[in-house]
Amino acid sequence: MNKKEVSLKRRQVMRSYHTPSCSNYVKRAKNGLFIGSGNSFAHEYGKFLVCLKLRKEGKFFISEAVRNDNKRRVDVVCLDDGVEYEVETDKRRAKRFEGMRGVEVVKVWEGDLEELEEELTK
Repeated sequence: MNKKEVSLKRRQVMRSYHTPSCSNYVKRAKNGLFIGSGNSFAHEYGKFLVCLKLRKEGKFFISEAVRNDNKRRVDVVCLDDGVEYEVETDKRRAKRFEGMRGVEVVKVWEGDLEELEEELTK
């Protein structure tokens, strides 16, 4: 894809989300990591590692976005390919994403953080 097509794809994916408690389309800062004080350190660290990995790959992302169609909050959304990343620290909570297309779950309890750290430090 050329630069124009990539830019159009990013804009199209971004329009599918909105900022929490705001109107449907708000220009959200791309590549900005937004954290929540109610989340655990492991959750926020996992989100940070996912964002760092995407940036090292040259991809754009938004974090803490809400889907327009079902109002579900997403931890990180890659704007280049539309993949949603959900960082979960609990096996029970991660089950709700089983079978969902386009959702990648980062399983903190299974050592996904260590794998991401190793991959990023190479």
